[in-house]
Amino acid sequence: NSEAKMRLREAIEKIKEIFPKAICINGVETIKQNGLYLVFDGCDAVSPAIDLAKFALVLAANSLDSDNFAALRELEQIRTELFRFGAKYGESYYKQIKAAKFEGSTLYLYAVIFEIEIDAVGID
Repeated sequence: NSEAKMRLREAIEKIKEIFPKAICINGVETIKQNGLYLVFDGCDAVSPAIDLAKFALVLAANSLDSDNFAALRELEQIRTELFRFGAKYGESYYKQIKAAKFEGSTLYLYAVIFEIEIDAVGID
């Protein structure tokens, strides 16, 4: 894709527009209650001018199937929104959904992993 890439700050702002309920956090260890969280997981170099920014939208819920599969519906909605977001830029951002449960916690965490190529040269 030869079009200009978003910068990191712009990518994060667009994600927050699409998922306004998402709370920005530094890592899943800080999640203590149900909700939707946005984690920036760093960048990998694709070329000298382009980085691959890694993100996760983490859905915290007490169980996967309580409340008539509410968590499953929300995960499907997040995945769909990520596909739409990428399609606007001719890209596919969505990568995978992973489950995790922390020992001693009643919360189950479902991470929707996605990656966005960003402009690594431009300064915000």
